[in-house]
Amino acid sequence: MHWFNSIPVFVWLLCFNTGFLQAQAQPENTWVIFSTVKFKPKYISSIDGYLLHPTFGSSIKKIEGKQIRLKGFVLPLDIGVSNMILLSKYPYRQCFFCGGAGPETVAEILFKSRQRKFAADEVITVEGRLKLNNTDIDHTNFIIEEAEIIKD
Repeated sequence: MHWFNSIPVFVWLLCFNTGFLQAQAQPENTWVIFSTVKFKPKYISSIDGYLLHPTFGSSIKKIEGKQIRLKGFVLPLDIGVSNMILLSKYPYRQCFFCGGAGPETVAEILFKSRQRKFAADEVITVEGRLKLNNTDIDHTNFIIEEAEIIKD
């Protein structure tokens, strides 16, 4: 009968550990969380045009400022060796800029240090701190700061 008394403690520990693991960076789920963001056209006077403006919900706000992992396709930028790239959920031909996917499918990656030049559509996983952006039109809505490449 003593083992039966241990079940509530075991269940509590299991739930605690599951919650802890969910709080850790998970590359498969990050794009899913990004997809929960709602976008509406908003007039921007500085460009005399409309851009899609994000409304960040509670699920994405929970991970803002936290370490996350993101796996995706490198979008080609002609800036040579740099500490910045764009990462897409989809390959180049299907990405936000060329294939009609939404802004929730692309993130700006700011590495801790300069990186080699990546090949177009090279698949990488990065880990860094998530910053949400809904004010600076010169940057994406999702920025991963202090990023490092994670070996799969």
